[in-house]
Amino acid sequence: MRGTIDIGIRGVAISLLLIAATACSTPGDGDGEGGGGVDGDASPSATIATPADGSAFASGATISFTGSADDAEDGDLTASLAWTSDLDGAIGTGGDVAATLSDGAHVVTASVDDSAGQTASTNVAITVGDGGGGGGGTGGTRDVGFVVVDEVEDDALSTVDVSGGGGFIQFDADIPEAFFSAPWADLVGTCEVTTTTLTDPFQGLPIPDVGLTYLEAGATVDVTSSGAPYLELDRFESTIGGDTIIAYAAGDAIAGPLAADLAVDVPGDEFPAVVNAALPEVAAFALTAPADPGAAGSVDIDTTFSWSGGSGDANTVVTIDLTSSDFSTFVTCYAADTGSFALPDATKTELGGAFTGSVGQAGRESTRVETVGDARLLLSVSRSQSFAAPIFVPPSSAVQR
Repeated sequence: MRGTIDIGIRGVAISLLLIAATACSTPGDGDGEGGGGVDGDASPSATIATPADGSAFASGATISFTGSADDAEDGDLTASLAWTSDLDGAIGTGGDVAATLSDGAHVVTASVDDSAGQTASTNVAITVGDGGGGGGGTGGTRDVGFVVVDEVEDDALSTVDVSGGGGFIQFDADIPEAFFSAPWADLVGTCEVTTTTLTDPFQGLPIPDVGLTYLEAGATVDVTSSGAPYLELDRFESTIGGDTIIAYAAGDAIAGPLAADLAVDVPGDEFPAVVNAALPEVAAFALTAPADPGAAGSVDIDTTFSWSGGSGDANTVVTIDLTSSDFSTFVTCYAADTGSFALPDATKTELGGAFTGSVGQAGRESTRVETVGDARLLLSVSRSQSFAAPIFVPPSSAVQR
């Protein structure tokens, strides 16, 4: 069974093969109990609420440690709950502690003593930064998340809207390390010509043509701006042909322009938790040539496309969507963000010298890759312009009266 999920202008994995998702959960390691008691005195208990066991965090993230402690004789001991890391030592004391830990794999322990000297402790394993995880090896990784925030300026409606979406995937084979080092490398300088819609499920990206499973990542994925709530990507589940699809998307677009200092929080489930993972900063996009991109016939095979503010960034791509004047052919081109682009010779030959058309949408998208334990999270921001498509008037013989 084949289907699509769109993320970003194209997203980093624009169209994905769909198969059924599986569900699993990993319990924490700590039991939260103390010893057997001294002279009839009951042992205290300790519980960690957050973070969940197996969570992963971006380098430099502020991590919230919450928990509670109780004792039959002494009552509530939460204020005395002591937090430690096997790598960094003491973290803090109390039921709600915030701290930044060094990169690496940590075992975080919460412990408490009662007045009789009895101790209770519990622990969770978390990863900060790459943590030395398996995702950094030359073989790549199988668990990949995608989160994209889009700004689209509609030339016809004079509106600027911001929305977002994402998905979390486990592939049946490793995604090559080369993909994460330069996600756009194999696309830049190429165009794809189709007569309907794009057929390559990964749009040429070096991802194996293998099965995949959608992963749970929590109820909502939150996008923040300077630490304040900005976009909420809700979890959506659907079943197509017996296969379960899990995706995350903003219910409604919000008014632009795009805010600055964007970051992503993933609560985590089958895909690990991520806190305050920075989205890339992307300059606003303005196509400067051709002069009237949405007009019928404004584009031919010799058109040079120009735009303002070329970044030259290897992790940024400019995508240009073209539609032929008779709506029979669709072209998607991927250009380095240098400020200009011309159709490659192979595309000119494929289209033929008589080709004319218009620009449907054009914009730039930048991607950064966050390593979260053994998984990778691809974080993208796109800023694009949508142009009025010419109105197609069918031949009179085809009009039903």
